Amino acid sequence: DYTFTGGDAGVHTFSGGVTLVTAGEQTVTATDDVTGTITGTQAEITVEPTIALSGTIPTATEGDIVTGGQTIILTLTGDTWHANIGAENDTTQMLLDGLDADAAEATGWDAVVKSGLAFGDVERTSATVVTITLQPFPSYDITADETITVTIPASALNQASGPIVATPTFMVTFVP
Repeated sequence: DYTFTGGDAGVHTFSGGVTLVTAGEQTVTATDDVTGTITGTQAEITVEPTIALSGTIPTATEGDIVTGGQTIILTLTGDTWHANIGAENDTTQMLLDGLDADAAEATGWDAVVKSGLAFGDVERTSATVVTITLQPFPSYDITADETITVTIPASALNQASGPIVATPTFMVTFVP
């Protein structure tokens, strides 16, 4: 509760504000507790979902990619994965295509891992979690650390209006 003063001139910023967690177009309405007919509304607030990256991949070395078994876990907040993620279809392929390296080595991530990922490596474990398990990639051989960015296409999600980049990016560490 807050009591306006004359010095507020009808404007007050509330500490903590409002947190919107559901993706899509949202509306916030404030109503006076004493005089219920006094309201203020802000419509057409676009809330985009977020994706957190975890699993064993954020600490992977070159050797870990060669031997396989690393997991990339993508957890959504504010949206849900499309039901057909993990099936053999264009949406799953676009998800796999969104795993991009910052460098273009001849035997690096994009050339070996990204091109070798298969539909069966992707599992929608819940409405908000997708796990990608890497198979062994014995020909993976890098000369420097590779930073990988995961960009999720809007078509893989139920409410997103555009692609979303998972955070954090991850690095595969070069081992001489």
